[in-house]
Amino acid sequence: IIIFYRSFLSLKLYLKRI
Repeated sequence: IIIFYRSFLSLKLYLKRI
C-alpha cells in the first residue's frame, strides 16, 4: 500500500512538473 501511495505522489509531481 505504501508503494502505491509513493507511486501516486511521484505521478502527481511528474504531472505538476509538466
